[in-house]
Amino acid sequence: MTIDEIYKNNEISVRSYNICKYNSLESLDKLIDYYFRNHSFETLRNCGRRSDRELIDLCRKYETNIINNTIEKANENTLEET
Repeated sequence: MTIDEIYKNNEISVRSYNICKYNSLESLDKLIDYYFRNHSFETLRNCGRRSDRELIDLCRKYETNIINNTIEKANENTLEET
């Protein structure tokens, strides 16, 4: 899912959307990856506490979906090899 789609679904504010676009976090995968590496978004330009909290909540909302999809793909690859 792209940041544009998330914004169109009104899941993030304009400020959070602009922060993501400015910092090349164009997809949910990139956003979650950044969060796993840094545990926060406050180091991004123009990201304050409210935007940080909003982006963290978004990552937590979707992280289980991403993890489950990764596990399913790994299981499919394992089954194809046998």
